[in-house]
Order: sequence, then structure tokens, then C-alpha cells
Amino acid sequence: MEDWIFYKEKGNKEYAEGNYKSAIELYDKAISKFLNNKEINSNQDILYSNVAQCYIQLNILDKAIEFLLKAIDINPMNIKSNKRLFNCYLKLGKFKEAILYNKRCENIDKDNANIHQEDDKLLNYVSKIDSN
Repeated sequence: MEDWIFYKEKGNKEYAEGNYKSAIELYDKAISKFLNNKEINSNQDILYSNVAQCYIQLNILDKAIEFLLKAIDINPMNIKSNKRLFNCYLKLGKFKEAILYNKRCENIDKDNANIHQEDDKLLNYVSKIDSN
């Protein structure tokens, strides 16, 4: 088993047990294995997204956004990372950014009616705020 997989699996276990800080440390070790090899692997974006999810659970949304942007930079089509970023911006009240990432989700998963409904609700909400 590759070293990064070992750390990812241990991180997943810690996450499942609610040990988010420990999971972050383990995911960081997995990421460092990629960085030491100076390679970008198709799994690296998943690791960044996993770290972000830990920060979301800890309600440290600025750090979550930082890691989600890294994940999306590697794999712009990762629906989970885009959706998480949408939710972070929404929680922070950054509606224009939220709309942008919800639109990206729409483009990635064109058949998902829930994404389209969320976008309509969000646009309606933002238009009400802007008119006040």
C-alpha cells in the first residue's frame, strides 16, 4: 500500500469518529507524500476536499475555502468540492460567490434538479437583499 493511502484511510477513520483535528493531520501527511514527489495525482484533490470537510465540521470556514480552492484548482469537475464551496460561501453570507459555485455545480451535473432549485432560491433571496 502506498504511504498516502495509509494516511488517507487513517484520516477517514478519525473523521468518522469525529476526531476532525486528528483527521486533518493525517490528511496533511497524505498530501505531503504527493508534494514530496512533486506529482499531482488524481486523488490529491480528494485529500484537499477531505481536509476542507474537517474544517467545515470545526466551523473554520475560511480554512475550508482555502483547501476547497486547492481541490478545485486540481480538479474543477469535482462536484463535491464545488458543492462544499457553495455551502461555505452561503454560510458566510457571500451570496455572489455562492451563486458562482452553484452555477458551476449546475454545469457539472446538468441533470440535478436540486441544484437548479437551490440556485433559483438563492437568486431570489439575494435580489430581495439587494433591493433593501
